[in-house]
Amino acid sequence: MKTKSKKGFTLVEMIIVVTIIGILVAILIPTWSYFITQARLSTQNNNSRVIFNAAQSECIKYKFRDRELNKEIEMLEKRKTKETGEKLAATNAKIEEDKEKLYFGTTSDDFYYYWDGKKGYACDASLNSANKSAALDEAFGKAVNNKVETPEEVVYKIHIKNYQVLSVVCAKNDKDRTLGSYPEQRSKKSSTAIKGFSFADAEHTVKTPTT
Repeated sequence: MKTKSKKGFTLVEMIIVVTIIGILVAILIPTWSYFITQARLSTQNNNSRVIFNAAQSECIKYKFRDRELNKEIEMLEKRKTKETGEKLAATNAKIEEDKEKLYFGTTSDDFYYYWDGKKGYACDASLNSANKSAALDEAFGKAVNNKVETPEEVVYKIHIKNYQVLSVVCAKNDKDRTLGSYPEQRSKKSSTAIKGFSFADAEHTVKTPTT
């Protein structure tokens, strides 16, 4: 009784299979990487939009508040001409107190707010504190905090001018090149990360008083 001999793969067949697998991997890996990048960009773009709206709401709130403060300061300045002694001193003190509350428009109409998902720093383009009050940092932090789910390391760069949010750039961390943004919606990686800012040394870099 004859037994059937088992056939195996020949060396040529094995080479062909391995070659086909190699070609498929070479095609799929870049494609898979592309889809992952696009998913991350989409998330960063959406997060930027949410933060943009939250920051703009805060700007509008301060715009109306600052308008009333300016009216009060103007009224107090006129009152000073009729006052002397303790009344004049009290009026001057109230004027200085109201000026302290003017976070926008008095020291720098054009500034950036960097936020890490928990705390933030208002600063100028050179990352100086731009004479902004710590209360501004806290106010914006409250406005944008808990608006989006973020990883442990995240950074938002919010550009504000004359009570208007001009743009928001979002990254997983300050070295990430997968930047999302709003109103511009990014569709590819940036050539650079968010430059010149690290929360690791923010206390030293950003909050240094300007001269």
